[in-house]
Amino acid sequence: MRRSDAERILLVLLGITSCSTVLLVLRCSRHIDELDVLAPELNQPVSKRLTGRDKAGESSLWSDVTGRNMIAQMTKEKSVDIEERKRQNITSAGHNGTGFDHMLDFVQRAAISLVDPVSYNNEFEVVPFTRFALDRAYPVDPGLGRRVVEKPIGYRKREMRRVIEHAVNSIIRQTGQKFSASNFIEGIYRVVPGIGTQYELYFRDRMHYRKVVIALPNLLPFVVSEELVPVHKETVHMIMALSQRVDAFQQFLQRFYELVGQDNGVDLTVVYFGPAGLERVQSLVRDFNADQKSDSKVHLLTTNDTFSRGHGLQIGADSLNNNSLLLMCDVDIVLTNSFLERCRLHTSLGRSVYYPIVFSLYNPAIIAKLQHTTKPPDKPIITRDTGFWRDFGYGMTCQYRADFLSVGGFTDEVISNESVAGWGMEDVRLYRRHLNSGTLTVVRATDPGIFHSWHEKSCPSSLSKDQYKGCLRSRALSEASHAQLGMLLLEQKQTKK
Repeated sequence: MRRSDAERILLVLLGITSCSTVLLVLRCSRHIDELDVLAPELNQPVSKRLTGRDKAGESSLWSDVTGRNMIAQMTKEKSVDIEERKRQNITSAGHNGTGFDHMLDFVQRAAISLVDPVSYNNEFEVVPFTRFALDRAYPVDPGLGRRVVEKPIGYRKREMRRVIEHAVNSIIRQTGQKFSASNFIEGIYRVVPGIGTQYELYFRDRMHYRKVVIALPNLLPFVVSEELVPVHKETVHMIMALSQRVDAFQQFLQRFYELVGQDNGVDLTVVYFGPAGLERVQSLVRDFNADQKSDSKVHLLTTNDTFSRGHGLQIGADSLNNNSLLLMCDVDIVLTNSFLERCRLHTSLGRSVYYPIVFSLYNPAIIAKLQHTTKPPDKPIITRDTGFWRDFGYGMTCQYRADFLSVGGFTDEVISNESVAGWGMEDVRLYRRHLNSGTLTVVRATDPGIFHSWHEKSCPSSLSKDQYKGCLRSRALSEASHAQLGMLLLEQKQTKK
């Protein structure tokens, strides 16, 4: 073959390669222009700050291997500073620039949509967090036969370790301190369909906590924010509405006495309804405060109004300062000092409220009968046979008084004491108002430090239809698990034969 022929063949090959490259670039550019991370799925809530900016498009780029490699190369060792992005208010970076800029903007906006407060239509749209440590997780997924505590395995375990490692490396780069996974205490995560995974990690840093928020928008980890959380014991003001049930209150005070011994940054305000049992309650409160060497820890308020939980909690909140951290609880609740710490960590004035998912304990008489024992455990334990995550309850909550009042609090129950007489629905309405506000982040997570003790519960026919239905459901679920009730039924059938 002559040299001139070889040169012509080489030129033809180069021409074909160039045309293919141009066509590929045009094809990828078309996909990039059509891509819109903010296009929501049907009825999916989107942050108010991010809505109405782009036309809906298709996310077919994720299936392109070249696109994935480009994103991985572009985002390697690069963290997203969400707070700086908010200040700059960058809304369309990369639309007129390179594909790299556009994809970076894509990733940033996906991360923002994970952590920004959004306005929800109802409580069923909320994606709750799952709490985890290195060796265990407390899943919130409802359903019969689900584990209430499990060991992370497989993909979830690898992702957790990768996220913790990424957070540790970020802390080292930012502070220059020696840090490792051994400083990790615990975290919470949630998977938002169509957007990604959000992690909140807590590390011990000398006399402080260090909180790292990481977003996984189906790509690589991105540090959303990082802040130093001071370990000062901000007082948690517990509020309880009470009517009669003096014996249960006496037991609660015994548990509260032990709690104060572990965490002095807590006090209790009791709003008592009616004259029945009042003298005994006053005596119990006096005796409790007399044992305290410092300030009084229990404050008693009284009213002759008809009992209403929402009314009582509002009276208690009105007696405190606007920047007070409130914990609304009931007389059947068992708390640990670790829960009080989480109450402080997950609640931020003007930014977030905490709605823990309580572990509800089954009827101890049924448990003892099936286990052929008469002695209940000394302390509440979390197993499939002892209780369940009460994911339908919203009565226990930590929030600042200013945030509580910003959505109306329980004002309706104070103005008209007939709106929700007794128990039920007032906590759901407050929860929904927080969800609909779009200004506060509602942290909804399982918490192994708060328990609801089993107690006899009556459902009077005088309740409204919704209240009566909710009361029966709560009573049925609180007796025992599906398997345990089945065992009792089978045993009864066997004895009849």
